[in-house]
Amino acid sequence: PSESNLYSTLNELDQETNQLKAGVAFVTKPGLDSFQSAVNSVIADRTQKWIVSINGGITQPEALRALSKQAQTEVRIANGKEMLKGETLTSSSHFHPKLVWFDRSSEHDLMTGSANFTQRGFYSNWETCVLVENIGVKKNGSLIESLESWWNDAWSSALPVDSDAIEKYSSVRDAYIDRTPPDYLRRIKDRETALENANILWAEVETVMGGNDQQFEVPKPCLQFFTRESTSLSVGEQTHVTFVYEGIDY
Repeated sequence: PSESNLYSTLNELDQETNQLKAGVAFVTKPGLDSFQSAVNSVIADRTQKWIVSINGGITQPEALRALSKQAQTEVRIANGKEMLKGETLTSSSHFHPKLVWFDRSSEHDLMTGSANFTQRGFYSNWETCVLVENIGVKKNGSLIESLESWWNDAWSSALPVDSDAIEKYSSVRDAYIDRTPPDYLRRIKDRETALENANILWAEVETVMGGNDQQFEVPKPCLQFFTRESTSLSVGEQTHVTFVYEGIDY
């Protein structure tokens, strides 16, 4: 469905849940914000349990930090011990579900489909999503038991997230991306369209960070557009750049 259909479908949920269980392969901060905005009325102040994957470094550390700081929220990383120990961000098996479970004891709502909780998953990709509401325990007891068994297995085998795990992941992810950058970050000098051959960088920034929303991340191949004379920065160094936003200089 389109973003408006997916968002509006989630936004129509009006029965408060006792507990949210989410097993989602990849989560980014913009995707997490979109999901929680859509279902805020039914999950506010409720217990949440999340299992996510860090395979390939797609899940953002910022998303894990945001979840770990939420009250009554536990987060675990599927195959986390294996991937962080080897520092490869790959594992012998992939955790790839997109399941959201709104648990209300006597009945449940389930959402599943193809979309990860990323900006592309919510806003630009072609995705499918099915939301089944009011699944009664009396009529569907075996289904709920099977789902509970699957969840318990996944939960017990996943790595609990704390600040140390997030910092470890952030460090391993940076090194992993340096070694194996996504296609859009690859620097291929013999191509006219290689990023390092560009004279101008044009960026449309939707998500910003920091207390005053004045920060955003820049891929390392883009540093040349910000550092002028150098393509690297050392810890503690700063660079000042003039930005133009809707005709206003900052």
